[in-house]
Amino acid sequence: MTDTLSLPFLVTAFVTIFVVVGAPSAATVFLSLTADLDRRRRRMTALKSCAAASLILSVFTLFGDYILSFFGITVGAFQIAGGVLLFFIGFSMLSLHRPRAVSTPEEEADGAAKEDVSIVPMAIPILAGPASITTVMVLSAGAADWRVRCAILACAVMTLAVAFVLFVGAEAMHRILGRTGIRILERIMGLILTVMAVQFVIDGIKKAFFTLQG
Repeated sequence: MTDTLSLPFLVTAFVTIFVVVGAPSAATVFLSLTADLDRRRRRMTALKSCAAASLILSVFTLFGDYILSFFGITVGAFQIAGGVLLFFIGFSMLSLHRPRAVSTPEEEADGAAKEDVSIVPMAIPILAGPASITTVMVLSAGAADWRVRCAILACAVMTLAVAFVLFVGAEAMHRILGRTGIRILERIMGLILTVMAVQFVIDGIKKAFFTLQG
């Protein structure tokens, strides 16, 4: 990754965040959790979920470096660890097993039993779980220019805006794509995420090497 603004960087940031958040597959979970709600309440639940996830990702995008510094973690080490985590998530998507770093069946079942599922499990951990938080922190780690952080934040907000649209139209999306279409889409996104995760690890190793040399 780079710490300067460029079109390739912005495209990579948006695609990475979009793939990790997994809005299409999250929409199917949302549909099952809100099956008993009317259209107005479902729209409000979708709005609250995406707004809460945006707030969480905003904190870690803008202040991720300070969090790392507090715990004495180098940027290179975090990029390597984050890349490894995202690699396993991408591999899980390729094999069509929902990664535990996103959510667990127990969390989804517990959310379904609650009246309001907008915060748990939809916002946390389905939209803004460990994988999403790690992604925005890896992307923004070491960015000296606040414009870069704001651009990454904009990519995260755009992703969650797309998630909101998909949540609202979850029934139509499920009818159009079907179970097979959604699975194919998840595999494609898993492949993209796996490749990007490898690049994160390579960048992290480079930064760690230069840190040791310095």
